[in-house]
Amino acid sequence: MEVGMTLYLEAKHQEMEKPVPVYRCRVVDLEDGRIMIDYPINETTKKPAFFYDGTQFKAWWVAKENAVYSFEATILGRKKSEIPVLILNQPIPDQIIKLQRREYVRISARADVAVHPFHTDYYPFASTTVDISGGGCAITLPRNYQCPPIGEMVMLYLVLHRPSGTVDYLQVKADIVRIIQPSEHSQERLSFEFLQLAKRDREKIMTYIFEKQLMEKKKMKL
Repeated sequence: MEVGMTLYLEAKHQEMEKPVPVYRCRVVDLEDGRIMIDYPINETTKKPAFFYDGTQFKAWWVAKENAVYSFEATILGRKKSEIPVLILNQPIPDQIIKLQRREYVRISARADVAVHPFHTDYYPFASTTVDISGGGCAITLPRNYQCPPIGEMVMLYLVLHRPSGTVDYLQVKADIVRIIQPSEHSQERLSFEFLQLAKRDREKIMTYIFEKQLMEKKKMKL
């Protein structure tokens, strides 16, 4: 963990609400086994949230090496320094769960996407994703569309509707890395690799994936 990093929080007592609120905050300081954060902002309403001492969260962050780390957090108190901060427990290494690296975390998801080839011989088109990861995505190809070749660069405009209710709009450069031929039960597909993905966009995709995974786990428990 580092000062200045973004931390995401999901309050446990709100676990059964739909959509599940997710809050974003910044790590202001680390001292004496405690994490100082600024006041969390609701990702959907963009407004600060108030929590009582003792409120428990599932917390996570996206690290530099593109892994997601998660731990159980509790509000221990609050104090005023240069800005008002909340105090969370700082987990010991054994209490931190490291999720798979982004290259291997691929989930099935239907997200709206517009594909704009840079080469003028091919027309832009709209579609939906079949799956997505922090490293790329696959989409269905419209019938009778003349597909750009493997290696062709495109601009993807993704719309990610997160379970928390937040909608993220991403503009990402990508390469076509695979053309998947149609089968009896599916249309032709294109597989893309994201290029030069900005840190903020990577965090949005990883948070989208993590929230989807949490939602699926909750469904399995019902």
